[in-house]
Amino acid sequence: MMLVDYERQVMVVARTGRPKLATPRKDGIFIRLTEQEHIDIKEYATKHNLTITQTLVSGFYSLMEKEESADE
Repeated sequence: MMLVDYERQVMVVARTGRPKLATPRKDGIFIRLTEQEHIDIKEYATKHNLTITQTLVSGFYSLMEKEESADE
């Protein structure tokens, strides 16, 4: 928080930034991709208005669902 004194008036300026998430993503995974795999993932994410993280997590859950339905 920053206090600013202008002609004896004190204004409190709030810090701005990203809002805190209820479940923040703090863990990461590093994977190696070919150049073409990287391009394909980025293009898919852009086309579907997703982040790369959203794209990969969604794909992971799709694979899990497919596996669960095959087990039934």
